[in-house]
Amino acid sequence: MKKNLILGIVLAVLIALAVIYQGPFQSWRQKSKAPKNFFSKVDVDKMDKIEIKGGKIVLEKQGGEWKVASDKKAYPASLSMINQVTSQLKAAQELNLDLVSASKDRKPSFQTDQTGTAVSFYQGKDKVLDITIGKMTSDYSGSYVSQPDNDNTYRTGNVNLWSVFASSEEWRDLVIFKADASKAKKIRMQFTDGQFTLEKKGDDWFSGKDKLNNDKVQKITDLLTGMVASEIPVQDFKPTGLDKNPLILQITGDGLDNTIMIGKDNGKGMVYAKRGDSDLIYLISKSDRDNLAKKPNTLK
Repeated sequence: MKKNLILGIVLAVLIALAVIYQGPFQSWRQKSKAPKNFFSKVDVDKMDKIEIKGGKIVLEKQGGEWKVASDKKAYPASLSMINQVTSQLKAAQELNLDLVSASKDRKPSFQTDQTGTAVSFYQGKDKVLDITIGKMTSDYSGSYVSQPDNDNTYRTGNVNLWSVFASSEEWRDLVIFKADASKAKKIRMQFTDGQFTLEKKGDDWFSGKDKLNNDKVQKITDLLTGMVASEIPVQDFKPTGLDKNPLILQITGDGLDNTIMIGKDNGKGMVYAKRGDSDLIYLISKSDRDNLAKKPNTLK
């Protein structure tokens, strides 16, 4: 009886050990073999500098706002692109990196060698992570990534770092105005040969006593509250013609006061422009300029 009891206890222990081996132990073993996620080295909230394409593009946090260093100046960075960076980086930190190759010789096939996009992340003066972003995966949902001092190449699942870092050349903010067009009450238009004022009364726009076509005026209000530049040129005031102020428009309303100054054609299908409250020079399309340069008699 006692012998059977001992055998039963031994059997129960062996069964328990087998269950542990097949379950938690194997799970721990698999996790211990999984590659460490090097993205976890970056504290996204403390990250304050990013170098892209070997320093060709430098993003730096200054006074709590992200800037782009270019032409020895600091331009506001595109908020939408910065949001993409932070969201994709946080998503990458949650990944179980999928090792696709441990061979240095295979890196060119994934473009995780010197042909890829080099990205460095900083916190303070410390560089916390260097990576090379390769091409997109065949299903376009992810991308390949490596570290320059490591032969391994990984797949990033459904996190497409290529679309964020490699495909973008312009990181500066091209948004000139972003406001609610429904708040507009008055538009002041200054041409070289005169000045005009459009005013909203009720639901309709007027120039003096003349009622205007609301749809035509709407094109102007939409631009003056939602204008996006085509490019940001070299910041040289001389060729812009902005000193002569050939066309100035100001839109005002409830919490709204935007002014745009429009200068010369740059000879490449675009026109120089700047906000009234900033020295930053933009290039806008000719079609935007033409839609703004409408005198009241053409808006009826």
